[in-house]
Amino acid sequence: AQNATPVSTKKDLVVSKNTATEHYTADVCLVWCFDNRFAALRDEFIKTRGYKRVDPVYVAGGGKDILSNDGYIIDQIRKSCSLHHTKEVVLMVHTGCGAYGGKENPSFYAEELSLIKRVTTELLKDVEHPPKVTTVLAQYDGLYETH
Repeated sequence: AQNATPVSTKKDLVVSKNTATEHYTADVCLVWCFDNRFAALRDEFIKTRGYKRVDPVYVAGGGKDILSNDGYIIDQIRKSCSLHHTKEVVLMVHTGCGAYGGKENPSFYAEELSLIKRVTTELLKDVEHPPKVTTVLAQYDGLYETH
């Protein structure tokens, strides 16, 4: 590993911790709503699935904006795939999401995730090694994989 010359002085240092310099392969690109109520559920999901290398994309609405025309989330997923050879993409939405106007109906979100998964799979079909696309619905009692 190379030792880089610090850009700032020690008095500017906020946190001192060495970071790995090796390139890595991501187990998953995780597109998750930034709503902190679901952070513990996210962490438990990562642990349960055994993901070690996670490329996180935290945005309001989670996978919702895949359906918008701005392309931001797909661009982030593509970068994860090209830079870190990501094996899987997990797209999450949750009941009661403010980005959806606070709807509580799980059936609505399951249908939405089905559409998000189809669109994502189509938009990633030209990636050299297309990742597996998984969708999950977070509710207040747990996380559910949808199909």
